[in-house]
Amino acid sequence: MVSIGMGCLLMSSHEKGTLIIPQNEAIEISESETIEGTRIELGLVLPNKFVHVPLEQVAGWKQALSSNRDVVEQQINTYLETLNNQYASQYQTVKFPSTYQNVVQLPSQSFGWKIETEAASKQLVSVIEGSESLVVELPLIGYPSFEETRDFQWQDYVEIDLKYQMLLIYKNQELAFVTPIVSGHPDTPTEPGIYRIWQKSEEAVLKGRHPVTQIPYEIKVDYWVAIDSQGLGIHDAEWLSFFGGEYYQRFGSLGCINVASSQMEEVYALIEEGMPVFILP
Repeated sequence: MVSIGMGCLLMSSHEKGTLIIPQNEAIEISESETIEGTRIELGLVLPNKFVHVPLEQVAGWKQALSSNRDVVEQQINTYLETLNNQYASQYQTVKFPSTYQNVVQLPSQSFGWKIETEAASKQLVSVIEGSESLVVELPLIGYPSFEETRDFQWQDYVEIDLKYQMLLIYKNQELAFVTPIVSGHPDTPTEPGIYRIWQKSEEAVLKGRHPVTQIPYEIKVDYWVAIDSQGLGIHDAEWLSFFGGEYYQRFGSLGCINVASSQMEEVYALIEEGMPVFILP
């Protein structure tokens, strides 16, 4: 049995990206770019991109290290945030062809990756303090398997429609299962976006405190499917007598997707770890 403190299942979110660098992206430095005594070639590996940091940028950081390491670390952090904004899939949106609402633009939530800027900044400061040219694989938060496209392309996925209060499972882009749900109460709503099945477990205990009333709770469920590391998931709810429609407005959850006990076993069997979950507003 899995015990989930504060209603969430805490997991390690650090995975490294990997990339085979194409020949046409090899580092090329001209002599005019060389800064005397500070020439360090620095390449950064991301899941979808190889980034060559300009020599002048690296030279400026190295020269400033002797006077204020903290400032340099913050400057590198800011630089890495610009790379996140350019390349990280957690900052992208996907056009999702929904079952009931046509095409919906959805932001990434737990599905995708971004640079862990704090750890990466410390890593790069240590690299720049040396004098060797290096290619650095940056630490990431999330999953680098996210395909770099804004267009929908998955074969197997879960669709959760908050407007129509329905959960649908597609296999090979064919509808395999559908069931009504109860999502988050208006005071504790379910956040739309693209998630990922992080973990599945049978016989879990959800416990914590209600964010509004602060009343502690401890609830046993037969099936738990986590879709992020903060306690959002899909589970059975034997205490509910009705699903779908506007029932969530009075008897909604703290954000999780509640499924009838009679349906959750099949949901659990069809869902696989790593499968994307598209939650529509």
